Amino acid sequence: MAKDFSTLKDNVANEIKDTTQQMKEIIGNYINNRYRKVLKACNWEVYNDDYTITTVSGTAAYAMPSDFRKELSVADTSNNRDLAYISMYDLTKTYQSSLNENGEPLRYSVFTDDSGNIKMRFHPVPNSVRTINVPYLVGVTDLSADSDTPINDFGDIIEVGAIADAWRYKRQFAKARDFEMLFEERLETLIWEMENRMNGQQDFSVSWQDYDRSQTV
Repeated sequence: MAKDFSTLKDNVANEIKDTTQQMKEIIGNYINNRYRKVLKACNWEVYNDDYTITTVSGTAAYAMPSDFRKELSVADTSNNRDLAYISMYDLTKTYQSSLNENGEPLRYSVFTDDSGNIKMRFHPVPNSVRTINVPYLVGVTDLSADSDTPINDFGDIIEVGAIADAWRYKRQFAKARDFEMLFEERLETLIWEMENRMNGQQDFSVSWQDYDRSQTV
């Protein structure tokens, strides 16, 4: 079972014998730093492959999920047509006179509004209810709520890394070094396991040929 943010902080705090709230806040930062390091080292990517937008007639822009990072494709299921990407700048410049006209969407833009929300805008503005498929790459965010858990069962690796940071903060450098070595070992094992998954193995065969002694070089 995956360890949540609260459990990770408690485990690290118990290991270094400092369970004060102030120390747990510092530990929380260490946990997220290690979390990002693990994801980066593994080149980890997560996809939401079944996300859809249901358009409303006359509505051009739609808020994307909070974990949206980048779309993989955008397609109108009504006619199995892929929509073309266009930057918001090019959209407003090229289609200025028809920007708010209704019709069958042919293109889309992704932009951030004044409130910091990521939205997808269609052009022409949808003139009917349509289902738009938008599989996307998930943007992994830091753990914040006590119940938050890493996207995969990285808890043990994150924990030992955060313990190393916490011992370093306490100026217990020998202990910090030991846990840092343990973190690197576990991270190396994780990377090896990911690179050598059975569904990632490449089969090969060797063709043998008898040596012909009559041939000369």
